[in-house]
Amino acid sequence: MHTKTEGLILRVTRFKESDRFLQVLAPSGEVIELLARSVGRSQKRFAGGLEPLSWQRFEVSKRRATMVAEQAQHVDDFLEIRQDLPRFYMACYAAERALAAAPCEGLFGLLTELL
Repeated sequence: MHTKTEGLILRVTRFKESDRFLQVLAPSGEVIELLARSVGRSQKRFAGGLEPLSWQRFEVSKRRATMVAEQAQHVDDFLEIRQDLPRFYMACYAAERALAAAPCEGLFGLLTELL
């Protein structure tokens, strides 16, 4: 079963050689943990890149107890923040605080406005 969702990537953790675990803030305010398989090898499925503080649309499937991101489509990467180190540092801090505060209604809108 495939579902579609979107969200802000808050944290990316390397797993094995080319897989990544993603912690994604959904518009509902909850944090979804996804496994993105073969990120380094698949330019077509993850063309926008899976960078922290980027907004993506995901096609997700559930395999056993793990949510797997089958592909991602880029929505926004907030480039203006990435070009200014103090602003980028504050955005990373806000992402970490969002992880600690989730689930929280309205958190997604607040964080996207900040970015």
